Amino acid sequence: MEKEQFSSLYHAFLEDRIGAAELQQFRELSGQQPYEQWLDELLENTVTLQFAEQEAEQIDLSRMRSHLLENVVGIKPKRTPVKYYYAAAASLLVLLAAAFYIWLRPEKTKQFAGKDPVSNQQEILPAKDIATLTLADGSTILLDSTGMLKLKGNTSLPVTTGADGSLVYHVDKQAANATAMNTLSTPRGGQFRITLPDGTRLWLNAASSVTFPTAFNSARRNIKISGEAYLEVSSNPRQPFSVELGKSTIDVLGTSFNVQAYADDRNITTTLIEGSVKVSSVVIKPGQQAVISRGAEDKSPEVLNGADLQKVMAWKNGFFNFDNVSLREVMKQLERWYDIDVKYEGAAPDVVFKGGMDRGVQLSGIIRFLQNFGISATMNGRTMIISKNK
Repeated sequence: MEKEQFSSLYHAFLEDRIGAAELQQFRELSGQQPYEQWLDELLENTVTLQFAEQEAEQIDLSRMRSHLLENVVGIKPKRTPVKYYYAAAASLLVLLAAAFYIWLRPEKTKQFAGKDPVSNQQEILPAKDIATLTLADGSTILLDSTGMLKLKGNTSLPVTTGADGSLVYHVDKQAANATAMNTLSTPRGGQFRITLPDGTRLWLNAASSVTFPTAFNSARRNIKISGEAYLEVSSNPRQPFSVELGKSTIDVLGTSFNVQAYADDRNITTTLIEGSVKVSSVVIKPGQQAVISRGAEDKSPEVLNGADLQKVMAWKNGFFNFDNVSLREVMKQLERWYDIDVKYEGAAPDVVFKGGMDRGVQLSGIIRFLQNFGISATMNGRTMIISKNK
């Protein structure tokens, strides 16, 4: 079983939507390697919060993990994980998310039954692997985590499905002789992964798109991106790689980097993880960010040193990082991830958050999280109405 499949079992268990057969499989795997190690990593992603050192206190997660494995999953743990840090503030329990709070309890009961702020309507789930592939002729193919939902035997596309459900383009003679432009786009409430014809791997966040040729047979490899994406570019110095972000261009040789270029963001941000990229006319190094203001794409970017790479990569790793993020910025992320609209009653509460949570939590967990900061969040269909608690 792949790591992502095991992660899906973990989240299904966490949210109390796991079936009997899946639960038995989760029990059998959780005490074995490498699944035991993966479970530790998933627990870390669920509970790790980033706070100032003077605010933090040290605890040992072994007791939590032991409770999960021995009392809930039903196996005896073989070892204890390393120690982690989190704040002793009252917001901690909510940041751990409601589901995490529930499965740590021996009785595994729904503590918020009858009191949940969204209990009067169907629960809104987090984003899933779903996208639309638009072909050169304008036709579309709906994709999900299993790959092609409605390919219906179309063998003209140079496409296969990866083991993780991602879309994998490959080059054959037909594709190389008849290059066409395709666009992969995710809706709000969706994410997806693709391997481009040159082997470049690309992850699309919610409400994002990438346009690319079915074969890179020109002097340069050019693609276009909107929204947010993480790329691991296949190295080929003889055929440079470039990314168009509206009026801005990123030139790449072989590297890993994240781009954020949502239309409603004030800035276009490129963060380099490793390698080398040139944003407009400026070369940046690993750990640096190139920031271009909307409306000033013709100017040189501002280069920031010491980028918080964990924060930048949180979305790709299945985690919300809300450290030093304003309420409005948090709401932007939630709108894209849960496919909701946000409205404010009066002025938006002046709140800056710390910490983060797993992106697998249902929306009701987010609402309880907001309540702990004195923020009232009520749902009207798929519209979240924000106000200060009275």
